[in-house]
Amino acid sequence: MSFKPNLFSRWIVAALFLLVSAVVCSGQTVTPQDIAPSGSGHILAEGIAQAIEGNFDAAIVRIEEAAFASPGDTNTGRAAEILDDYTKRLDQARTEREQELALAIEQVSWCMLAEEYLPTLAEDGTDEKLRDSLKAGIKTYNKMNRYEALKLASVDEAPEVVAKATKSLESMRKSFAEAAKIVSDRDGEYERLFSTLYERLNVQMDRYAQAWDKAQIETDDDIVAMAAKLKGIERDLAEALIDLESIVGDKPWLTALSRAELAAELTVERDSLADQKWYIDLTAKIESHGADAVEKSKWYDALAAYAGLSRLAPDNEELALKEKIVRRHVRMLGLYGKDDDLETSEEDAKKDSKDDPKTKPATPDKPRWRTIVDGADADIVVRAIQKLKTLYVKAVDFRKLARGGLLSIKVLAETPQVANTFEGLADDEKRDTFVKAVDRLLDSIQKRDRVVEMDLYQCFEGVLRASEETVEIPTEVLAVEFGEGLVGELDKFSNMIWPYNAKEFRKHMLGKFTGVGISISKPLGEPLKVVTPLAGSPAYQAGVLPEDSIIAVDGEQTSSRSIDELVRSIMGPEGTKVVLTIDRKGLLEPIDIPIIREEITIRTVKGWRRKKNSGQWDYILDPEAKIGYMRISQFTEKTAGDVAKVLAQLQGQGVESLILDLRINPGGLLISAVEVTNQFVRTGQIVSTRGRQILPSQSKAQPSGAFLNGNLVVLVNSESASAAEIVSGALQDLGRATVVGERSYGKGSVQSVITLRLDKRTREVLASLKLTTAYYYVGDSQRLLHRQNGSEMWGVEPNVEVFMTPKQMRRWQEIRFANDLLQDVDSAKLDKDMQKQLSVDLQLQTAAVLLKMMQFKDELAGMDQASSMEVADSPSAR
Repeated sequence: MSFKPNLFSRWIVAALFLLVSAVVCSGQTVTPQDIAPSGSGHILAEGIAQAIEGNFDAAIVRIEEAAFASPGDTNTGRAAEILDDYTKRLDQARTEREQELALAIEQVSWCMLAEEYLPTLAEDGTDEKLRDSLKAGIKTYNKMNRYEALKLASVDEAPEVVAKATKSLESMRKSFAEAAKIVSDRDGEYERLFSTLYERLNVQMDRYAQAWDKAQIETDDDIVAMAAKLKGIERDLAEALIDLESIVGDKPWLTALSRAELAAELTVERDSLADQKWYIDLTAKIESHGADAVEKSKWYDALAAYAGLSRLAPDNEELALKEKIVRRHVRMLGLYGKDDDLETSEEDAKKDSKDDPKTKPATPDKPRWRTIVDGADADIVVRAIQKLKTLYVKAVDFRKLARGGLLSIKVLAETPQVANTFEGLADDEKRDTFVKAVDRLLDSIQKRDRVVEMDLYQCFEGVLRASEETVEIPTEVLAVEFGEGLVGELDKFSNMIWPYNAKEFRKHMLGKFTGVGISISKPLGEPLKVVTPLAGSPAYQAGVLPEDSIIAVDGEQTSSRSIDELVRSIMGPEGTKVVLTIDRKGLLEPIDIPIIREEITIRTVKGWRRKKNSGQWDYILDPEAKIGYMRISQFTEKTAGDVAKVLAQLQGQGVESLILDLRINPGGLLISAVEVTNQFVRTGQIVSTRGRQILPSQSKAQPSGAFLNGNLVVLVNSESASAAEIVSGALQDLGRATVVGERSYGKGSVQSVITLRLDKRTREVLASLKLTTAYYYVGDSQRLLHRQNGSEMWGVEPNVEVFMTPKQMRRWQEIRFANDLLQDVDSAKLDKDMQKQLSVDLQLQTAAVLLKMMQFKDELAGMDQASSMEVADSPSAR
């Protein structure tokens, strides 16, 4: 285990270094006061430069050497203190990463042990008894009053919440105790593991019970504090529950796979995993499960297996192909198979609606597949082939496209569940004849020396003819599946826009939305949940609150409907009315809230914290150091204007340094990215686009921005994509900003929307092709952002890499999410929450430390300049 010296011991080391150096150089013994200030200034400058480059361990040693040499220098002492605090947090983060990695590997071993032992327990039904007892306890936990219930309770309601929680806890304990009793008379490796995990769960249940038993709930502040305390204990309890459940569930391999993915993410040298025995054994087991699932047509299990393996080995082409084929089976099952889960949820919805006269079951629509293929035909596919031949970013491989289209049709025919929808596929002889015809077309394509556009048309015609002669699958279905198959071979960003979703796609492209202005979530089988209303939106003005349940939209219940369907029903023409039926903690019964739809403008520029009552953003992260903070969630047509306003505001407040947070930003409009970048740069090329058939374009800096001089740090992570990568990549390439975080996503391609069918009367686009036609190249270096197969360089590589584990990310995001909500929060509590966010967000903390080091560097440069001027103006100089 490596030893990390504390501040005092590092000063001792620094002192010895300086004294020894002095003796070696001069042969004389000196004291720190004898060292020339210019010498300590040089050491300080070196340390600050190392810190700015991200070499923090080396930097702290040099800066503390300078602090020892000049003990009265306030700036040097502050710099040493800042770096010492930061490096301690850095060490803590490294330790957390190592601990999370060790736990993930241990959890894999638990699950693999369960894989081996559960079949033995199944011989006498012990596994099901164990599973049922555990499920009963988990079900009680899921339904019990938890910290959310207490947080929303009034002082009068709180005692009842506590009483119900305590009662549920006792019931939960009994269920888990029954589970433990089932295996108590056995003495094997699995039973010992179960006992160990059960005892860990008991410890957490004891903590939880004591917390509820001693809950202070006399005032509203007490309730808020108690809810916060319970939240942390609940997280530990939930993790203990998950650990125990992972070795009892009927598919431990799935949990093992997810833990292996986590281990791979946490491993510094990912390639080293491949040589470890646990990893080799696990991947062999998962591949076996995948093959078995394919054999039994269990497509979701097969997809879980092969998708997980592909994530573990992203460069394995064989696994990628298996995943692609299985994913197509899942698509066919979802579109054309029988959806038993939907029938169950509808039945539950009918049962629930009887209890609440305000809601009724959602009106059944026609089968989903008929909606998807409505308006599709062979002509749209032919037009798509013609367009992609000339407009795709690079020369297309017609052999690959033909194979993709044919394989998609073959998968359709060979997904057994689809035979429930298309009678011809239920006839074994007809289906076999059809599949053989598709195989002959595949074989023909594979054997040809050269495959051209005409061969692709002939393959499609061959599929239509073979179907007509055998299984008689509707032409529109074959058109959709052949088209999806061939376009799917291009890249993940090119796709067909079929008539059924052309209108919604057009709305999205125009950026115009009319609705009520709420952010929502949809737990499976549960009502729609309000995450937060948007500031100033119709929903906000109507009194919709965070945590509200929307149990019905215009009288139709929400629990069994998909979130896409619900979004469509809430959105609608401007000026029309929608009625949301709201269930809220504290209400005796649900209430109807009528809301008039308006055009919604989503504000994408956010600050550090909400101001009390107004809901407006405060963009100052550190008032003392004058560090501003701006987060951009995506790039829309209004983003650049909002950025300019905020920057002008910050300049007026004397802000000298800025953190631009582009993490989890999926991108947006190119012009918006260019305009935002222009706020920070004077000269240079921001971005250019080049493709096969489109004219090259260039966007150069226009020196009229609002923040051209201050220090700038940009935060990115693996979910920063497209326009976010253009901004961060250009600012980095032009030397304007230091980029901190993790390598970005690598989406640097241009998609053009090409019309395939137009309504001649209304001029409305009925079908189109979203096609990659060019790539983005950023900065003066013209660096390609896009991640292509086999490429080692892609995306934006940070100047200072700061990895955060999933658990660390979750802690930061939970706090940030809570502070993003529109709610009336006590200022003192908000200050405390924001300090907590800064302490757990290592990437943000790194950015703040770098800016402070840059400020020290600027101060040193100013002092040197002043010193030079004094020397030049002295009598001796004259």
